[in-house]
Amino acid sequence: MTDEASDKHSLWSSLREEYIEYAFLGELCREFWRRDQPVDVLRSHTDQAGFDIVMETGPTQRHVQIKSSFVGSSTRVQKINRKLEEKTGGCVVWIFFERETLAINHYRWFGADCPRSEMPSLGHRVVKHVKGNAQGVKSVRPGLRALVWGDFRHVGSTSELASLLFPNDLTREKTVA
Repeated sequence: MTDEASDKHSLWSSLREEYIEYAFLGELCREFWRRDQPVDVLRSHTDQAGFDIVMETGPTQRHVQIKSSFVGSSTRVQKINRKLEEKTGGCVVWIFFERETLAINHYRWFGADCPRSEMPSLGHRVVKHVKGNAQGVKSVRPGLRALVWGDFRHVGSTSELASLLFPNDLTREKTVA
């Protein structure tokens, strides 16, 4: 890979993040379309409440925090807002994409198997600020917890992820308009 390609990922990281989210939502919505399972997606403009999107199908909602890394990245830890734990069915989807094309390769998943259940605890691994204060001390960020690679379940396909988000038996319930 050229230095220019590497610089592109650094210089345009926010743009890349948006493109990955668009690709993710596109693939996921196509999967739900194939299943005749309409899904609504609401986006948060800030993640102060611990989630990036809310997905809803039938009577069921999921609050989803999205993380992403390129395939082969050395990243093994994700910082997660503790407010996500307060959301029934809260989950984290870690998207792995191809560095050159941004194509989604696979996912990792952290969340309850049932969207109507409490999210598993984020645990007690504290997160510290990246930069230290004037004395070099890196203070604790109490609103965040660190999840490591092993806390996540490997998910090989968008179809498998859709089934984790909304198992068919829960979302087939009909609502009367």
